[in-house]
Amino acid sequence: RINSVDEMRWPDALKIGFAAVEIGGAENHVPVTPIDWKDFIFDPRSRRHDFSDARYLGVEKWVDKDVALATYVPPPPQPPQALPPPQIPPQPLDPSQLQQWAAMAQEIIAEYERAQAEHMAAYEREVERRQQIIDTIESTSQGVGSDGAGADAFDDRPSSVFCDRNRTRIVVTDLWHQDPKKGWYHCVFTGAGKLFTEEAQYVETDAWGRKSKTHPIKAFSLYVSSDLWRYGEVRGMRSPQDEVNARRSKALHLQSVNQLFYEPGAFPDGD
Repeated sequence: RINSVDEMRWPDALKIGFAAVEIGGAENHVPVTPIDWKDFIFDPRSRRHDFSDARYLGVEKWVDKDVALATYVPPPPQPPQALPPPQIPPQPLDPSQLQQWAAMAQEIIAEYERAQAEHMAAYEREVERRQQIIDTIESTSQGVGSDGAGADAFDDRPSSVFCDRNRTRIVVTDLWHQDPKKGWYHCVFTGAGKLFTEEAQYVETDAWGRKSKTHPIKAFSLYVSSDLWRYGEVRGMRSPQDEVNARRSKALHLQSVNQLFYEPGAFPDGD
């Protein structure tokens, strides 16, 4: 894995307290995609600055329904082709071997039919899986899994809902979670249900040469408090800024209020 975070995320770490990027893979380069801090989700019980002890990390993003369909729906599977016919040995001339040959031929034909049925069943599973992903995205866009009162919110990122009917958008969560026995898994889900789950395809080699599955997210935080709040440099500037604000507010108040103290008889009577 790459050991640096994209420099565009550094201001997020200073202000918000954490930053993250997603590391891809290609033949000739290693693409690094910045993750907006509003979209980044992580295990709140993680204590380390680099999130190495987190049980899950992910990205929760608003996307248009047509973009979600184009991104997460696989292409239609090709109809299965018929398997080549089984090769059955020619019938022996010796009558004493006919029974043995017939049993062998029946076994070959039965094996062929089982393979043909499994071939067709695999195709039907792919068709069903593809249709399930489409139905899940369509159901989410119609409000399934969202609170009815907030589903028509005009905010850019409505909370507690998975769809925005006004703009035909849905929330898709791209989550990486760690199983104690099997390692990291990749799960993509939305309001109406899960789109798909798969084992992590990324492999990391440690200092001893051991390989293990891992996730593609690299993140860090500047500071972690004792109650697991992650914060940046801005938090330390609040108290001095509060003092400056209080002094300026008091000075403005004194300048705005006319005050005059005098003793009776200090001024002569008259106009």
